[in-house]
Amino acid sequence: MQVMPIEEILKILLERYNKNPRGWSILIDPQGNIIVIGPNTAYRLKVIPLGPGKFTGVGVAIEEIDEIRSLLRGVPSFGIRPLTPKHLKVIEKELIKKGTISWETLRKLTKTEPVPLNKAIGDWALIGPELHTTRPLSEIIKGQKELEMLLQREADKLFRERFPHRAMAYI
Repeated sequence: MQVMPIEEILKILLERYNKNPRGWSILIDPQGNIIVIGPNTAYRLKVIPLGPGKFTGVGVAIEEIDEIRSLLRGVPSFGIRPLTPKHLKVIEKELIKKGTISWETLRKLTKTEPVPLNKAIGDWALIGPELHTTRPLSEIIKGQKELEMLLQREADKLFRERFPHRAMAYI
């Protein structure tokens, strides 16, 4: 099991997503643990937030994903779905009238085919969905506790190496 910096993993994931944008799922817990599952690949990530839109962390490729896939059964797949002017009018109308977007509209939008990032033309896109849990992934999925602890140690080590001035604040 090779632990890699999250930046390397994100490049791999983006390349694979762009080749085949169908069949992706993302599961996130409140502690910065993320599982990304694609049609032929899966990674477990540990993310350390650095600021708005900035983060560092590590991850590993995982193979035992049947239990995770069963948890995600019925959840629409993750993807980038361009929004047409017609979609935007429906969304705008619902937001003005109800202050929210209906589940029916979201269901219709998530049934449209996801596209690779380079094909997401236009100004607007629906990106997601991600499934967020209120409990740690290690409490939901068997066999994740040891991996969670390993990734936490490696993420902390990477954080201290890359950001020693910030790490000092946590000693």
